[in-house]
Amino acid sequence: MAEGIERPGELRSLLGLGVPLGQGYLLGRPAPTMATLPADIAGVLRDGRPGRGGARVVSSLVEDAVVRTRRSVPGDPLVGTPHPRGVAPVAAEAPVVLVDEHGVPVGLEIDGAPVATRARPMCVMPGEEVAAVALRATGRPAAERLLPVVCCDELGRPIGVIAVDRLLESLARAAASA
Repeated sequence: MAEGIERPGELRSLLGLGVPLGQGYLLGRPAPTMATLPADIAGVLRDGRPGRGGARVVSSLVEDAVVRTRRSVPGDPLVGTPHPRGVAPVAAEAPVVLVDEHGVPVGLEIDGAPVATRARPMCVMPGEEVAAVALRATGRPAAERLLPVVCCDELGRPIGVIAVDRLLESLARAAASA
């Protein structure tokens, strides 16, 4: 964790070193409630910079997701189309990652509806390279190709999702600036 981040250049340098957490006046002053980041600072975080080994990593692309435990329903397989009675309804704003009793992703819900897939959701670690994840994501079956990728911690628990369009945008921006 980096402390005392006060200038955008410092933030970019830390992102380039692969530092995952930071605090400082640039990111917000102490207050009872969390303030919104200025657009230019949010852009630096969103765009990120090369990570360890000179490769961009997906941690800068992770977005929040709702995580729900998938209730078992008799006759409903663990992997496949989640039974509508087996999931809790959620607002359509954020993707929902359905997890089993161990917290491992087993399905997705988009816009309030379970997503039918032949396998568990694609899961990645925060330190994986953007290009490698994009290749894996676009190599999925056509019906699953544009589904969000679930970013998990070292125990396999979801920490957020990565939209495939953000992966591709990140690659395009990197290619344009090279």
